Amino acid sequence: MNQYKIVFVGDAEIGKSALSFRISHKVFQALYKPTIGAEYATVQVQGCRFNIWDTAGQETYCKLLSTVYYRGADCCALCYDLSRSSSLKNVLKWFEGIKQLDKMPTIILIGTKSDASIEVELAEIKEVETAIGAVQSFMCSAKTGDGCDEILQWLAKLIETQSPAQIDSSRTFDIQNTEEQEFKITKMETGVPKQNKQGCC
Repeated sequence: MNQYKIVFVGDAEIGKSALSFRISHKVFQALYKPTIGAEYATVQVQGCRFNIWDTAGQETYCKLLSTVYYRGADCCALCYDLSRSSSLKNVLKWFEGIKQLDKMPTIILIGTKSDASIEVELAEIKEVETAIGAVQSFMCSAKTGDGCDEILQWLAKLIETQSPAQIDSSRTFDIQNTEEQEFKITKMETGVPKQNKQGCC
């Protein structure tokens, strides 16, 4: 089965972990510890196998993530919190790391916590979309599940329309041989709630 790597990128505590867990396990877990390095899970949608990477959102990781976890990504999902306008502005900061890649991945923009009070303006979202060259924008809630499944469904349809030259679907991703160095890679596991970080949806 063809495999595609999608990396979730953005500030800490905006709901990336909750979103990736909702997509991969179809459940919402309200309590999380901060992601250190990256966590990954595999999801099959419409004949495509997506390797989902949830990356750390701390400022200290911003520059180094591009050389470790972004490499080989078919898609980078730049995420922001719809209830926190500063996180949308910071998308531009995270995009700088992606721009350093040898091969530019497909860029999408995802607004999380659509069930909460929305602070960002549509005009601001459109401005960021243009600045990062996003091919699609989504709004979703990991808490309610609204809009979450549509993300990978849309990507699967996009893959169907692209030629083999545009996406190298023959690649496999060797988790064990990824450059870890100062980072940690953890498989997302269901059944054991994490602790210490609340309200990421």
